[in-house]
Formats: sequence, structure tokens, C-alpha cells
Amino acid sequence: MVLGRRLRVLVWAAAALAATAVVSAREGTLTGNVVDEGGNPVAGVAVTVTSASSPALKIELKTNDQGEFSTPVESTSWTYTIRADHDGYSPSQMDYKLPSGTEGKVQMTLHPPVGGPPPPKVDPAVVAYNAGVDLLQKGDKAGAEQKFQEAVAGKPDLTAAWKVLAQLAYERKDYPAALSAGRRVLEQDPSDQDLYGVLMDSAQKTGDPMAAEYKQKYYEANADNPEVNYNAGVESYNANDYTDAAAKFQKAIALRPEMANAYFWLGMSNFNMKKYGPARTNFQKYLQLAPQGDQAAVAKQMIEALPGK
Repeated sequence: MVLGRRLRVLVWAAAALAATAVVSAREGTLTGNVVDEGGNPVAGVAVTVTSASSPALKIELKTNDQGEFSTPVESTSWTYTIRADHDGYSPSQMDYKLPSGTEGKVQMTLHPPVGGPPPPKVDPAVVAYNAGVDLLQKGDKAGAEQKFQEAVAGKPDLTAAWKVLAQLAYERKDYPAALSAGRRVLEQDPSDQDLYGVLMDSAQKTGDPMAAEYKQKYYEANADNPEVNYNAGVESYNANDYTDAAAKFQKAIALRPEMANAYFWLGMSNFNMKKYGPARTNFQKYLQLAPQGDQAAVAKQMIEALPGK
């Protein structure tokens, strides 16, 4: 058979950029204890954990006899709102972001009510945002989006609402709206990395000049994600940059050694760089991991065609 110098792959996974994915984040553990004004542990406290970064998130816990609670959390990069409720005490609430590690511990103090709790101040924008969260949890995305729009109209610096608006716009393929809302998030919180995938793909689809910068930021934020490195390798391969493609596939393999397709395309990159020994090794590794894989027949043909048997 006659094999061409390069085999083009068209498998760039836009799904990897799904708006709800936060692939750069690491899981962590949030622990804490609740005490009274005298420092004594309070058992049976209802602890609720939410986050503006994920409107669907709602973790409900009870403190044990030592007043302690613990829960895994989805991302160490998010800020969490922790509320503690117990009969006979005023509710206590705090915002908390885990430190650079994967575990964080908080202490909350419950105070007895004094003359009853003061009437809460009602912010219409917050009311609209909370209504949007409720609708989103019920699956009514259109209704939720309307409420989030009301929220940012009344409170333009409500970053959490802009973030959800960007995700919802991206889901319905309104890429200009996704870009606009996502940029509002970055204007208000430049450290937020959750939307770079949305911004990158939306900018590419609309021809926005910021596409390259968003792509670089997306890769930096997801440097330890094997799928992102694999997709970056695919993009470099399609651009005939076999050196960069090989580096990206090698990084993906280092992060996930069982990723069969990364070995195949690393072999193809080696082949195009005339590195036939490594090409043979990587094709063989692909066949070892995926003997019935989609590229198995091609891998066998490539091994047969390689010089220096």
C-alpha cells in the first residue's frame, strides 16, 4: 500500500469546552466546626454549602456531637457560601475559598438571638438571581436566563449571574452573547478561569481577535488535564506542527498512560518527523491498549510500512 506523509485527524472535541465543565479545577475537602459564644461545640447544626460558581450546588450537612462537619467539594478554585442554622441561635453565614491545597477548615460561631432577628434587607437583584437558580435547578433554562438578566440589570457587578448567562448563551450557540457575558466576568474577576473554554470556542466561531489569547489562557488553566493536552496535540498536528503535536501527546500520555489514541497520534507525529523507531514503539503501544480500536488497521499498516524493520 502507499501511505501519505500525514494522516489528517478531525476530532477536535468542542464538547471538551462545554460550558459546565471546569476542567482545571481540583477536588478538595471542606471541613469545619460550629461552636457557641463560649466555644462549646454545637451538635445537630444544619450546615448548607452553596457556590455562585455552580448554581445547582447545594450540600446539606449536620454537625456531629463534636460540632464538626466535612464534605468533599468539586473545585478548590470556587468560593463557597457556608450557612449554619440551629434552633435557639441566629443563623451564621460566611464565604470561604479553600487555600492552595486541597483541604480547608473553617470555624463558625452561633450567637443567641437578641430581641429577634432584624428584618432582612431585600435586594431585588439578589431575589431575581435566587429565583434564577431555582428555575435552573428545575430545568427551566429560559426562565432562569430571564431572571439572571433581571439580576444583572439591577446589579451589574453580580459576577455569578454573568457567569451563568455566559454558560447558557454558549449552550444555545449564541456565541456573541456568550463572549459579552464572559468578558463581564473577567472584567470583575480577572482571576476567574472557569470560562476560558467558553470564551475560546465562542471567539473562534465568531472570528473574534481575542481567540488566540483565550486559547492560550485556556491551555494554561488546564495544563494538567490529559484531554485538553490531547486536543491541543490534535490541533497542532492538523496545522503540520508535528514537534508541538508530539510534545502535547506526550504530556497527555504522562497524565493518562492508558490514553490509546494519544499513542497513535504520537506515532503519526513521529512518522512525519522521520523518527521511525519511536513511531513503531507508539503504534505498537496503541495496538496493545486498543487492539480493536478505530485506528488499529492503520497502525498495523504503518508498522509494516516503516523502514528499518
